[in-house]
Amino acid sequence: MQANGDAVMAQRLMIQAHGAIGDAQLKEDMAKKIYKLAQSLNDAVPSYQLAAQQAAVHVLATSFLQAQEKTQEAMAVDRLKKMHELSTDGVEGLGRAVTELSEEMEVVRKEVVGA
Repeated sequence: MQANGDAVMAQRLMIQAHGAIGDAQLKEDMAKKIYKLAQSLNDAVPSYQLAAQQAAVHVLATSFLQAQEKTQEAMAVDRLKKMHELSTDGVEGLGRAVTELSEEMEVVRKEVVGA
């Protein structure tokens, strides 16, 4: 454009180009900072996952250590006896036994998760 004699328009375009280059540089710098932040977060995630796993193991271990008066074997025998009693009522009794067992399992799950 400058060669065609339109120096003013050429100068305007040059100013716009310099502005665009400056904006691009700022955006590149910001992108690099965001990339570094993302890298540091990605590096930290395994540490948090490990800590969560260790906490879950600790909760399970302490919940078993704080067992109630009955041993797990005695509880299982009681459940089997109850299911046998209910199953003698036929399919309807067996359905009730399964429902009760499901409810017990839900209570235990809530205790473990809530602990």
